[in-house]
Amino acid sequence: MELLGLADRLRRELDGYTAASVAEAVGRVGLSAIDREQRAPAVRHACTQPGRIPLLTRLFLLGHQLSEEEYAEAMPTVPLEEAIESGLMTRDVKATIAIRPVAIPDRHGGGELLIASDLGPLQDCLPAHDHVMPVGGATKTLAAMTAFEPGQSVLDLGAGCGYHALVAARSGARCTDRTGWLRQCDDTR
Repeated sequence: MELLGLADRLRRELDGYTAASVAEAVGRVGLSAIDREQRAPAVRHACTQPGRIPLLTRLFLLGHQLSEEEYAEAMPTVPLEEAIESGLMTRDVKATIAIRPVAIPDRHGGGELLIASDLGPLQDCLPAHDHVMPVGGATKTLAAMTAFEPGQSVLDLGAGCGYHALVAARSGARCTDRTGWLRQCDDTR
């Protein structure tokens, strides 16, 4: 997958794709369903909402197929053919990765990060043996309880998307991410 050429434009396209805007796009029932890895209520609600954010949510969070017209509305500066050639999209207009806005605990500076991971159960996909896990409830709970200090050395031994390494680095810690899979290391970078 060669996404580096799209990184700046993708970042701009995802401007406004926040935890709050996703919550609005999927509704209260849909958000609760997402927490249980159930996408149908969220997809149903997002399909009734106008605008780019519900389309981006369907595409990158819920693993839902868009029409070519919907894709063009959601990602106007990234032509579909280029997204397919780079490995970001499939020919049937589905994302090949999940991207989710995730809050950073206030004790680590607050704000949000857009976290990429492999498609999984929420996107109706079975994880492969080298699956890059998304940020889940346990990850968020651990991050909320963990303290990092500026200059502290931190070693992240996880097998996920590098969230703890990113949170530690935002807190000023020197971080080494030693995930168990080479591809996960590449995706985290």
